[in-house]
Amino acid sequence: DGWNEDSSLVAIHMPVRQPSVDHQVSYFGDFQIYRKGAWAVTHPLSYAGPSLRGDGTNTMIIGSFSSMAQFKGVTAYEYGAGGAYTYIAGTTAGQKSSEGAYDPPPTFLHEWTRSILYLPSKHKRSDTIVVYDRANAHHPMDLPKFERYRRASPDEQSAILDMPALKQWVIHSPVEPMLASDGISWSTPEGQQVEVTTLLPQ
Repeated sequence: DGWNEDSSLVAIHMPVRQPSVDHQVSYFGDFQIYRKGAWAVTHPLSYAGPSLRGDGTNTMIIGSFSSMAQFKGVTAYEYGAGGAYTYIAGTTAGQKSSEGAYDPPPTFLHEWTRSILYLPSKHKRSDTIVVYDRANAHHPMDLPKFERYRRASPDEQSAILDMPALKQWVIHSPVEPMLASDGISWSTPEGQQVEVTTLLPQ
């Protein structure tokens, strides 16, 4: 929203489906906020490992995975006049296994659409991000061919068996957050106050 020390950078990443390449990311709908010279919402950054997956980014995990190999792409984007807002939406769905995989397990994620609206403030005292997730998914264990999920690294079967919920919302904070019944909050070392409020689930 500007180029001075009080400005904010909001980065939203919805990678589209690509041919399989080495170190390709498997997450979808990630976002970060850098404001007043420091990270307010961020996540681990690395060449490999969790930062390539949903659990290492600010996104959702559904059935222990973040995006499907069959389809993912940006479906809409819009910018308000004078930078009044930024809106982007994308969808992933379909088969988890890469195209051409032998005898894959059935599709469990029929649709996950993530919409993100960024609202800067004219006085530069706050930034607001509204995230809306809509997902239609079955539990992978309720479908046949569970044994077709990989046991090698990464161990997909163990990830599915160990997941605490079918749908998980992940957000990383640069410091340990405070957990309360009505949300999550933290204060960065630079004194910025960050609050996460969920409408659903309560």
